[in-house]
Amino acid sequence: MPFVFQVVPDWPPLAWLAKCQATNSNVTIFHGPSVETSDDWFCEAVWAGDYSSGDFDQTDIVAGSGARLRAGKIVFVSSGAIHDRVHSLQVEDGVRVSNSLICLLAAIDASADLSYLEYQEHFASFRYGLDKYIRDLPTSAKPVQLTYFNNLVWDGDTLREEVKPGGDLDLSDFTRYRDFLASSMQQMADNISDRGRRYPYTMLCALSNGYDSPTVATLASQAGCLEAMTFGVDRNGRDDSGESIAAKLGLQCHSVSRDAWRSAALPEVPFIACSGSVGDIAFKGAETHLAGKVLLTGMTDTWDKEIKDMISDGAGLGLTEYRLWAGFIHCPLPMWGIRQLKQVNAISNSPDMKPWDIDHWYSRPICRRIVEEGGIPRDLFGMGKRGLSVVPLTKRDFLSPPSREDFLNWLAERREKSTDGGSTLPSPLLAKLLDGFLAPSTRLSRKLYALTSVRGVRRLRWLGKTGKAVVDTLSRPYYHHKYVVHWAIDRAKERYSPLL
Repeated sequence: MPFVFQVVPDWPPLAWLAKCQATNSNVTIFHGPSVETSDDWFCEAVWAGDYSSGDFDQTDIVAGSGARLRAGKIVFVSSGAIHDRVHSLQVEDGVRVSNSLICLLAAIDASADLSYLEYQEHFASFRYGLDKYIRDLPTSAKPVQLTYFNNLVWDGDTLREEVKPGGDLDLSDFTRYRDFLASSMQQMADNISDRGRRYPYTMLCALSNGYDSPTVATLASQAGCLEAMTFGVDRNGRDDSGESIAAKLGLQCHSVSRDAWRSAALPEVPFIACSGSVGDIAFKGAETHLAGKVLLTGMTDTWDKEIKDMISDGAGLGLTEYRLWAGFIHCPLPMWGIRQLKQVNAISNSPDMKPWDIDHWYSRPICRRIVEEGGIPRDLFGMGKRGLSVVPLTKRDFLSPPSREDFLNWLAERREKSTDGGSTLPSPLLAKLLDGFLAPSTRLSRKLYALTSVRGVRRLRWLGKTGKAVVDTLSRPYYHHKYVVHWAIDRAKERYSPLL
């Protein structure tokens, strides 16, 4: 079952699509120019293991994706994290598999299903864990199967999901866990810098002054990482710079404006198309620093003291398509050992960790111990909860003006092409009027609510409650906003037009 490779120069550099036919032993791989290829494997991935062996299907410490010939079968490897996924679809002559939802839809000439308006909620189900997310994604053709974390195996006839190896670790105390993270980081660093790569990568830490990213940066710097990037302020304008931490760790730090993405053309498209949200769009402004990098982040709440139903707040999923366009690999280090989450949580709450469990509602003892033992003073990090995400989709003014205009034009085009005369689609004119009136009203109501919520202004408390009700009402998405994913997918497919 040999691979037949066909490079598509105009594609996003890290995108790939596998065409598996039951009647043909060959599997054709269409791919962007920066995908690594070999006789029996291909990838846009890094992992904790020897690069030349190509055994990224034998570990769950892997970022990126690819496929490996193994015992006459093909193992499609998804990232060992919930921030990337593999997409597959059964067709008449076999299956199609891709690391890009957009690429797969372009390949079968399909789009988002206009009758399905719950894409944002559908994508968000990944937050609830590896066995709870919704797998079948409706499209204008057949439903596309989403596979997070686990692998897929094609035997020439059927495609089935297979659990990744590495789920039997002993992480029962801090020393074991810390050694596991450090050794995996070193193996990952060696893999990233391997000279056998035709398209080499270097490490880049996304660094703030919270808990998780300083932990990642500390471990990465000890394994040879030399660079970091920081956004300086959080989504509320508070200081979130990681520059002082970077200096202590000897990392060159690039400071990026959180609003730099606004100067790009239709910047929201790749983020919304794969996640339904623009929460990760700040990374668009860091694009010049991201190409050719393995972006090490602290995304997910693995190191929180409390066990939660959700293992992520949704951050990071928006990078799934964008990173293929920008040419970098996303590696959220807290996902390593995620299947031992209960053991990790027990460490956080163990008596041995008390010296690093500060008397504060926001305390992550594992992070504090690793970072402080790495030489970072206690008062430089973890002093308050910050948020990187830009703005959630539930806000009225989530699109930049040019993107909003393009979205409304798309609505008009869709109504014209609709077989029912567009009666099921909202009127672009009405949508424009609503955007023009209610978006400013929402911002004004937020300011009024803030003014009436000042401590001590008790006689205005009723006004504050009224203001909050107004804010909540105005912040609900309009009906036409439910089509923003459909718009983004259509626009994103243009990156793959040479395939059609």
